[in-house]
Amino acid sequence: MEIRAARSGDEHGIAKVHVESWETTYRGLFPDEILDNQSLDQRIRLWHEIFRRGDSFTYVAVDEGADIVGFVSGGPNRDIEAFPEFMGELYAIYILKAFQRSGTGRKLTEALMREFLLQNVTSMMLWVAKGNEAEAFYKSTGGTKLTEEIKEFRGHPIVHIAYGWPDIRTILGIKR
Repeated sequence: MEIRAARSGDEHGIAKVHVESWETTYRGLFPDEILDNQSLDQRIRLWHEIFRRGDSFTYVAVDEGADIVGFVSGGPNRDIEAFPEFMGELYAIYILKAFQRSGTGRKLTEALMREFLLQNVTSMMLWVAKGNEAEAFYKSTGGTKLTEEIKEFRGHPIVHIAYGWPDIRTILGIKR
């Protein structure tokens, strides 16, 4: 498994993982109408726009066949007023079901954390839908529950939990 920075041309592979992972991750957590109305073309356009803006970092996991099987994306904390002690935010991490629980999520998360350190960002947070199996992963990597709140998503209330890592250097085994 190779972990590398995403580049132009990866949009289709990332979008495919995004759509497929939503189906396997959120079925039963999000209303079916949201999952049933996903569009690969819309996700490809979304990722073209994300790359065009250049205000975030994305890393991909690539298998031996050169297919993208997972990705992580993050950047500046978008909720800095509520969580000023966390400068970075993991925006999204998705891995195809067949590659979950293989260490890929940890490798992707660590790649993003190393990027944050290059930007002098030493703390990170994220939001996750309550009930997502990834909550156990976030706890196992040292994430601490910060708060829980209902967020409106496409007209539907979804309970989300914020997790935070006050010092990502400890996760990476780096001494201060």
